[in-house]
Amino acid sequence: MIALIALSLSFFAAQPTLAQPPEDNPRAAVLVQQAAGQIRNHDFSKAQDALIEAKGLNPKQRGLWITYAALFSSTNRADMAIASVQTEIDNYPGQPELYRLLARTQLSNKRTDDAISTLRELLKIAPLDPEGLHDLARLLLNVKRFDEAMDLAGQAVAAFPTNADFQVLRAEALLRAGYKEEGVAAARAMAGYSLTPPMLNNVAVALTDTGADIPLAVDFADRSVKSFEDELKNLNLSTLTPSQITDISYLANSWDNDGWARFRSGDIDGGLKYVEAAWRLGQFAVAGDHLGQILDRKGNRAEAIHVWQLTLATSSKQPDVAERLRKLAPPEPVRPSGHSIVVSPAEEVSKMRNVAIPGFSRPKGSAEFFVLLSANGVEDVSFISGAEDLRAAKDQIAKAHFDVSFPDAGPEKITRRGILSCSQYTTPNCQLVLLLPSNTKVP
Repeated sequence: MIALIALSLSFFAAQPTLAQPPEDNPRAAVLVQQAAGQIRNHDFSKAQDALIEAKGLNPKQRGLWITYAALFSSTNRADMAIASVQTEIDNYPGQPELYRLLARTQLSNKRTDDAISTLRELLKIAPLDPEGLHDLARLLLNVKRFDEAMDLAGQAVAAFPTNADFQVLRAEALLRAGYKEEGVAAARAMAGYSLTPPMLNNVAVALTDTGADIPLAVDFADRSVKSFEDELKNLNLSTLTPSQITDISYLANSWDNDGWARFRSGDIDGGLKYVEAAWRLGQFAVAGDHLGQILDRKGNRAEAIHVWQLTLATSSKQPDVAERLRKLAPPEPVRPSGHSIVVSPAEEVSKMRNVAIPGFSRPKGSAEFFVLLSANGVEDVSFISGAEDLRAAKDQIAKAHFDVSFPDAGPEKITRRGILSCSQYTTPNCQLVLLLPSNTKVP
């Protein structure tokens, strides 16, 4: 939704090539700009009033309907948001940016088939639009229409032969469509390209999932991990950015993919290190499933069942995990020796992110902190907001034990945002609950 709003707010101000309609109204333009700022500041009532007045002055004012779309998206009115972008397209046909915005609006509201249709319409008016080609090929891959994705990626490579994104898409599509030899050749041919960590990761996953070339998959996965770790080596709480938070989520995903490729190559212990680190950091279902399979292969059946039960607690829509558990048919939640027997899997998953702060005591209150971690432990703690008398917890948080794994000797640092909650009724009085990287924002 944030990306949609940003696109909506910037579009009408950044399109000098759009023809100004004869009835363009200067007052309406000002009102649309005002509404955009009000949406950014979550003042939705004033934004709606401004847009109603602008529509009364000129119902075809440039940017009016995509700003309406931002308002509707921000207030959870998906159908109205999509219809509003379509109205902007009707008023200004032939503008690729609007089709891309409509597709992203549809995607943000889980209208995947509609988004595919919109991107096809975009490519009718702009056959060589790079973003349209990329987004459609990626979507087709995501919905497993591999032959269509392969054909489209081939067209994109022919039109833009030096574009690394399209080379990656083509290799993925070839592999997924069953053309393993050609896909491996395409992956090997990328040696001369500058590939980003996500690109390396995507190729690694395709190579691993298809079993086309596991050693090559490990190579791509290792390079992805190293690139992400290098990008995070200078992480500093005073200069933290949203993109760095995103990179931490990507790192967890990359650790998982690297570990799974290593496991598939026969390096079971090496795979376990990376996948377990990914599960502890990101708690996403794919890593949990992989971890359970590795533990099961090592003969730790009870531990594997336990991890799969926790995995389903993070995401119930995991048919493969559910089927594995059904075959093993444990009658009750399984907890190996040393695990609590008094909490549900969902509660246990949450408690995995609880950090006790035994050296700090307050009867009540809450505050938020950022914690900077490396393989050496806690490197820094910063107070974000909350009860002022909890600011003093910083030193004790720095001394607390964080159950975080770093699978290698890489230089990376990660940051976790946490909510410190204190109550006279708990022991210890204060605990820090860590947010998942995927749910973390920079203030």
